[in-house]
Order: sequence, then structure tokens, then C-alpha cells
Amino acid sequence: MNAVAAVFGAADAAAAQAAVKALLERMPERGAGHRLVVAGAGGVIGAAGPSPAFGSHPSCGLLAADLRLDNAADLRRELGLPADATDAGIALEAFARWGDGFAARLAGDFAIVILDTRACRLLAIRDALGIRPLYYRAGTAHVRCASELRALVEPGDSPDEGFLAEALGGDIADAEATPFLSVRRVPAGHMLVASEQGVAVSRYWEPPREMHGGSLDDHASRFREVFDEAVRARCAGSATVGTHLSGGLDSSSVLGTICANGLAAPMAGALRFPWPEADESRWIDAMARRWSIEPIAVTPPVDPPAHDLASILTDADLPDSPSGRPLFTGLHAALAAAGARVVLTGFGGDQWWSGEMAHMADLLRRGRLGALRQWQRAGAAAGEEVTWSWPSFARDGLLPLVPAPLRRAARAVRHAPLPAWIDPAFAARVELRDRLRRRPDTRGAPAESWRRMRWRLDSGEEAFAKERLDRLAVASGVELRHPFYDRRLVELAFATPQDAHLTPAHNRAAMRAAMAPRLSPETAARVTKNDFTRLLVEALRAPDVQRHLAVPALTARGWVVSAEVGALAARAREQDGAAALALWRIIGVDAWLAARFGAR
Repeated sequence: MNAVAAVFGAADAAAAQAAVKALLERMPERGAGHRLVVAGAGGVIGAAGPSPAFGSHPSCGLLAADLRLDNAADLRRELGLPADATDAGIALEAFARWGDGFAARLAGDFAIVILDTRACRLLAIRDALGIRPLYYRAGTAHVRCASELRALVEPGDSPDEGFLAEALGGDIADAEATPFLSVRRVPAGHMLVASEQGVAVSRYWEPPREMHGGSLDDHASRFREVFDEAVRARCAGSATVGTHLSGGLDSSSVLGTICANGLAAPMAGALRFPWPEADESRWIDAMARRWSIEPIAVTPPVDPPAHDLASILTDADLPDSPSGRPLFTGLHAALAAAGARVVLTGFGGDQWWSGEMAHMADLLRRGRLGALRQWQRAGAAAGEEVTWSWPSFARDGLLPLVPAPLRRAARAVRHAPLPAWIDPAFAARVELRDRLRRRPDTRGAPAESWRRMRWRLDSGEEAFAKERLDRLAVASGVELRHPFYDRRLVELAFATPQDAHLTPAHNRAAMRAAMAPRLSPETAARVTKNDFTRLLVEALRAPDVQRHLAVPALTARGWVVSAEVGALAARAREQDGAAALALWRIIGVDAWLAARFGAR
């Protein structure tokens, strides 16, 4: 992880150079190590950290990046570069050869800034899945970019009320917005271009629409081949790697692949809990026996559990929930103390391989009523994420088949309900309903399930989740790498029919078939998830959380209905998991407002 910064369009070159240095200094943990700041046509770029990437090309310009390529060997061959060409050199040569289209050819995790000397432009590019963060601030005279939100925030900045309303509702839709009006995110798979004509942000990568054919064994074979490469690429350069081991299919598949292929010496880190519904020791121990390893076990604080509200002052962003960064901080510290500098996770498996509830609509459209009946009878055995319910059948199975004009007419007559705790006047002022309806153009989608996956790529929730993972890595001092967010594996997920994701018997069908030899029998058959509800509820007992239960900052601004927040808190204390998650979102926004702008 490295820090990247850029200033473009400033009239004073010396001031621009000083500004880039200042931006890098505002990211001290990420930027510790080497540093280089260089000026070019129209701007200044810089990078800092343990392994910042730089490049210079006589025909096209300068590059600074936080960069790790998965397909470097393929690109070297295609570009005719020597075997020792660096990732930065590869990326810059690709830009010189293919122009703006070069970004779609890069697979890996990256945030890149390029000063294009040919056209006097700044390009800021983020990897297809948004693993490396990148933000920008566009003023009247110049544009600034940086790897962290806090680097770009200035005194006097105003909150983005629409974004915060989405966060209060638990569904961030805007993938470009941040809590501050003046600071925007370069979304995953997008490129920002700044020139004399202004600033434009556009998507450079789209997932495939063509579906693979074949049997379940064929799909499993494809998954195994691409997943092996995704894990191999993330182990490259490390004799020893840390891994998460939750006992779930995703992290266990990563560990099993490392061991089966001898990619590195694994150090598996596992969390233990005193609550049976949260503890996964049964499956953790089964995987440890399968591969004859001794996990590094960590029990996080539970009396009360840790929370993340203090990060508001350091990161300037909304805090994570107690089941996120606070839970993993001790685990990563233990892995780092044992010598791991790179840690592979199972994050992303749920998003791309669990199966989509909207497959109900696809089955209905194809007249496959028998498959729907089998799905219904399977119940929870199909997998917790895809358990049949009649409300879901109405929402995900029937509603997508209603013609779009009829759906629009129905919405005009009867608005979809908003969360009861959001003040109706505030929701109307920020046009919350319209914000939540925004979706990318997916006309001609091959299936309704494909459409839902494509929506996820442009989801603000996905963007926020990725950036929380990045902040977790920076705070822990380890580099997190996520095989399930490998672009090639995500492309395969889009090209794999839902029948191979989700069968009447269980979800993750192709993945289970591919990974079964590498898993313990208990893990291969697992369809349950751990339950962190008690963790979320117990964390409410912390004294510095208690004062936010009355949501003083939100109430003073008239954004919430305090009685409804109180009712939500009562449901959370009764171990209602959905209520507990919603309550922590509200607490996070209240604490952020109070810390950044004062309780009143």
C-alpha cells in the first residue's frame, strides 16, 4: 500500500509541488518510506510508501501509482518488454501503445495518476473492483487527487446531506459521493480525465455479457483454473503469507488452494468467540486438521466489544461497524507479529459466487417452475444468503417481470417506503427516493441475475466496503489481498450461468465442486453463517457510544425521528440483527457529524 497524490491545472508550479507534498504528508501511515514528487506538463504528481510506483516515458508522460499487476507476464509478452520490466513500466508502456484503452487491459489492484504530455491532461485511474482507493477534489482552477479522503478535506467543507441520508438508510447508492460535498471518489473501474475542457469521469471496464456453456463439472473446472491463478498472483513474492480462516467456504478455499498448490507457507489467523452463534471453531479446527496447521487464534475484546468511532478523527470518513475493522485489528496484529506482511482474505466470495435471489425471475421467465419448487423446499439448506421466502419471491421473482412502464406508473401512485427513522421532510429535501432508485444502464442484460450483479459494481455500499478494508490494512500494517476480487475471477462469475451458482440443492455449486478436495468435509457442506448480532448489541454498552444513542447531532439537524430511533434501539436490544446493523449506521453518522461539525 502506497500513497498517491496529484495536482493539475494550478497556475503556480511551485505551489502545486508544495501542495502534492502536503497531500502525501497527510497520509503518514500509507506514505511512510520512499517518496518522489515530479512536475510535468500542466501538473505535479507524487507517490510515497514502502514500494511506490513511478514511470517516465518520452512519448507520453509521467506515472505515479499504488500498483500491483496480476497479468504482468502477459502484458510484457504482448508489449515486447523485458522480463525485468516493472509494473509501472508496463502500465506506462501500455498507455503509450493503447492510449486511454490501456486501463481495461490491466488486471490487478491499482490507483494510477498519469500526466499525459501529449494532450496536457491528468488521468486518474482506479482498478476494476476498486481495491486501491482514489479520491479527487475539483476546484474552479485546478484538480487534486489523493489516495485518502482525509488528505483532501479542507476547513469549511460542508457535509453531503444526500450521501449521509443514503448511509442512514443503510443503502449507499452513489458510488462517487463521500461524506463531504467537495470531495468525490473515483469509482471502481473508472477513469478521471482533467484537461482545459474540465473534468470527466467515465467507466473503462464492463463485465462480459456472454455466458459459458457446459456442465457443472465444466464450470467447476473453469473456476478452479482462474481461482488458482488469482491466489497464485496474490502470493507472488512472499515465502510466507497470512490468511484469514473463518471456517467459511471463502477463506477456507483460499487456504486450501495455497496448501494444495504449495504457493507459500501459510499462517492462518482465526477469531474465537465466547458466543456459540458467532464462534466458528468447529469449521476452523476441521480445516486445520485437513492441512495439519496450527492457526493463530485471537479472541477479540467482548466486554464490551471494540467500536470504530475514534477513527472519524483520523480518517475523516464514516466509521466501520464493530463487526468490521475493530474485530480484525487484533487478528492482523497477531499475524504481523508472526511475520506476515501480506494477508489473503475471503472477502468477495459472498458478492460474486453465492448466487442471486433474482434467479427466481430468470427461472419464472423460462418456465422452470419445478426448479422454483425445489428451491422453496430446500429452505435454509440452499444457503443462508439464498433461503427462499415469499416476500423475496414477490420482490426478486415477480416484480422484475412487470413491464418497466407499469412499474414507473405504480411508483408515481404509491411511493416505496423509506426507513421510518428518517425524517420525511429531510428525505424529500435531499430527494432520497430518487437517489436510491439510481441504477446503471443494463438494457439488454442476459438475465435478471446478471443485472443485479452489474448493479453491485456501481454500488456505493461496495465502494465503502472496499475502502473500509483498505483503512483496516493501513491501520494494521499488513497488505490485504483479496483473491475473490480478482478481475478475472469476477468476469468468470458474470459469465457463469446462475444454474452453476445456485442449484436447488445448495448455493455456490460450481465453487463447491471445484474446491471440495481442498476443504474439510464439514466446510464443503457448510451452508450457515456466523451471527454477530450479540457483538453489535454488546458494543452499544461502551460509554462513548451511549451518548450517541440519543442521536443529538442528527436530532438537532432534524434528519431523524428520534422516537423511531429509540424503537430501533429497543429491537436491537432484543437481538434483532437487522435492527442492530441499522442502529450502528445511524450512530456512525451521528458521531461523524458531531466530530466534524459539532453536536448542534
